[in-house]
Amino acid sequence: MSNSNTKSHDKAKGLTSDSRQGIRKHGLISQVLVLEGLGDFMLKVHKKKLGDVIVLCLNGQLVTGETATLREAVLSVVDGVAVVLDLARVSRIDARALGVLLELRAWTQSKGIEFRLTNVTRLVRQVVEITRLDSVFEIASRDDGRSARVRGQHVALPTCV
Repeated sequence: MSNSNTKSHDKAKGLTSDSRQGIRKHGLISQVLVLEGLGDFMLKVHKKKLGDVIVLCLNGQLVTGETATLREAVLSVVDGVAVVLDLARVSRIDARALGVLLELRAWTQSKGIEFRLTNVTRLVRQVVEITRLDSVFEIASRDDGRSARVRGQHVALPTCV
């Protein structure tokens, strides 16, 4: 694949030149980030509906080979105004998972559905910041994890435990 095709493919996923440099610089293409204290391997996704807001509670590793469940859950949303991913129980994340999150964000936006991340752990946030994707994703802080701003209003989120 030529560089021009790669660049346009990356732009379609929302990756900027700075994001690609951050991924390469910090070795995230081959590195999996292990979050201490959380040990589930297989990604589990539990869907909770709060009015028009769909909260997806993720538990496990968000890595290559474990993203199909998340993709299916997001693509099944047809009547929501927002999809909120609760990442409090995500034990690992890799570059492929970041790509999937970008794809899902683009898909939801094309359908007029807002896409948010909440309860992002410190280490996952570091990966997002290193890749400069913090300017792409709307992320609620850990303190704000109990609510999300949807269509200009704060919505209380259910607990994902």
